[in-house]
Amino acid sequence: TTGICLYGYMADTWINQVDLSKLSNGVIVDGRTSAGVAITAAMAQQDVILDRIVADTMQSNAMFLTNLNAGSMVQVTDCYLSANTVAAQSPGNGIQVLSCGGAVNIHGGILMCSTPALANTYGIQIQGSNNVTVHGTLIKDFAFGMFCAYSTGVWASAIITRTEGTSNAGIYIDNLSRSHLVPIVCSTGAGRWTYGINSAGTVNDHHNEINITGIQISSLTTGLATSKIYYNGA
Repeated sequence: TTGICLYGYMADTWINQVDLSKLSNGVIVDGRTSAGVAITAAMAQQDVILDRIVADTMQSNAMFLTNLNAGSMVQVTDCYLSANTVAAQSPGNGIQVLSCGGAVNIHGGILMCSTPALANTYGIQIQGSNNVTVHGTLIKDFAFGMFCAYSTGVWASAIITRTEGTSNAGIYIDNLSRSHLVPIVCSTGAGRWTYGINSAGTVNDHHNEINITGIQISSLTTGLATSKIYYNGA
């Protein structure tokens, strides 16, 4: 079940202050037609504002942006998005951005996971997309605060934290290029990260600017500054 689904020619759409609860998916924005055909024209009017949406205890994606064309523009502002994924279901995401060719701006908001022990949850998952910015977003108790793969032009200044258990990385990158990462990675209680930022160990992570100043040593399992970033296997 899905709370809100936008698809196709979603010209100048603004969704404001909607409250959704206990669904598989909260909000889906899909650039394809109802028949599943991609709309490739850059002037196809795929411009959307998602403002102060509450999607609580979603089992799969609290928000899913996908198949948007090169002319698309999506603004996500101050949303509260909560994942309550169980192990038998597909990976859970606060926000998933998949195959989006235009621009996505995620500003503020709270993303949280109520099942921090699971290994397949993502605060913000960006795959095969271009020009995604994340500023001032609070991300808590996902296995990966952010996961960025096969994408270009990601700018991230999120605050990423854990309150219990140990997980891989505040930010995991794989085949990421021409991006800027300047996160705050922290923890409270018994929460820890193995790495602040973990590169997948391929030379295809290139032309990136990464600032590790905001990664707190106390949040890392080793307690060492060398674990702030694990880059290309070193």
